[in-house]
Amino acid sequence: MGKSIVSFLFGAVLLTSISAKAVVAELGLFYFSDSLASTSDFTYSRTVYDFAVLMNSEGRKLWGIGWSYSGVSTSDDTPSGETTYSSTETGPKFTYLFGREQNWYAALAYNLLAKAQFSGAGGEAEWRGTSLKGEFGYLPKVGSKLNIGVKLVYHQASYNEQITNSTTLTQESNTKTMIYPNFSVIYKF
Repeated sequence: MGKSIVSFLFGAVLLTSISAKAVVAELGLFYFSDSLASTSDFTYSRTVYDFAVLMNSEGRKLWGIGWSYSGVSTSDDTPSGETTYSSTETGPKFTYLFGREQNWYAALAYNLLAKAQFSGAGGEAEWRGTSLKGEFGYLPKVGSKLNIGVKLVYHQASYNEQITNSTTLTQESNTKTMIYPNFSVIYKF
């Protein structure tokens, strides 16, 4: 499988005619926590992170292609019980920096491998599938090699396999959709 991924990336670079100018590392993070104390206690937390390594083109509009790795962790503790969800995802990512100073950012990642652990009132399960992530934001230059800013992210994971009791594989459809802001840093080597 690793050989096919390298072939895909090499072919995508050739097809888009990107002449590599720089290798770019991109890091994003979002954390949210909320609690409500009344006659019953409610606690919610969300952590999302992503990391990508990309090759960028030259010119006024910077196209990038590379590989991303991301993770999500959620916890909902309510009087009816605790529900947890954690996932890791990896796949190709395409980015586009544009505008007069190349401060505007758009990206699309298709994660070929998405794996999640889910625990709720119905028990525990492992989910497997794919995910899609679209990003749009404003990341102004802070120096010649650094952009820092915020993005709005649409993320949808679609799982078509479920493993229960560590051995039973079933074809079952589960979907997790989120829209969230993300603090991001891009560094050009």
